[in-house]
Amino acid sequence: MKIRSREINIFSMSALDLFASALGAFMLLTIAALPFFPNTGDSPELVAEVAEALEQAQQELEQTQEELSQTQSDLSQSQQEAGELSSELARIRIPELDIVICLDVSGSMGEYIDQMKQQIADLATVLDRLSPSVGIGIVWYGDRLWDQPLNFQQIYPTTNFAQIESFINQLEANMGLGGGSNDDNPEALSAALNQAVVMNWRPQSQRRYIIVVTDAPAYPELLNTTFATAQNFSATTSPEHYLSTVMVGSDQAEEYLRRLAQSGQGEFIDSTSGQSMLASIIMAIVTI
Repeated sequence: MKIRSREINIFSMSALDLFASALGAFMLLTIAALPFFPNTGDSPELVAEVAEALEQAQQELEQTQEELSQTQSDLSQSQQEAGELSSELARIRIPELDIVICLDVSGSMGEYIDQMKQQIADLATVLDRLSPSVGIGIVWYGDRLWDQPLNFQQIYPTTNFAQIESFINQLEANMGLGGGSNDDNPEALSAALNQAVVMNWRPQSQRRYIIVVTDAPAYPELLNTTFATAQNFSATTSPEHYLSTVMVGSDQAEEYLRRLAQSGQGEFIDSTSGQSMLASIIMAIVTI
């Protein structure tokens, strides 16, 4: 009779198979992952590379911190300037106000006509903050040989702003030219002033301004006429009357526009260096 073996088998064949499979899988995964485990020894090249990367990162961090600090400083300065401007505007109070803008619409004025369209709403908003009541009228003019040398919109209060804006948005350079001509430099400014002084100035307005925006003078034979018109307009002091000028484009009309503003007891504003129409017109009012 065969004696049975009494040796204890810790691992069955199935257990050994499972262990071998797991070991094989581990070895395959280890071999596949080897390229992703770089040498972290004391290679001088590797140490230098890491040190350089760290130094560059430190420099970028310092630069970012400097830029952030400068941005914060600029923001603080801007906020301070805005606060000072708001305080200054709060101190400026203008009584009931009417303005009539005499705008040259000859061919060279296209850029400034576009600015007027873009900024008329902002102009009305700023004036409403400075004065309890504001009226705005427009006289556009070109050359006396045009089919239509000028046109105008009477003074409307800013509470009726849609009417003002509608008229402004129709303006175009050379809009009255038709089959006429505009070969000479002077424009029909004298006719524009004659229209401006007889506008429907509101009875409640305590300050009245004519503001001429142009890059050209009046016709030579009418220069003295325009000075007289400005002087007569500003001679009325109750309510106050002023005529100011805004020079745009070039300085070819500077001497004339300075004298015209002086005759009208107003301001001469030089906008040839790029000031906006909004800023120029506000300056023509608040600096008096």
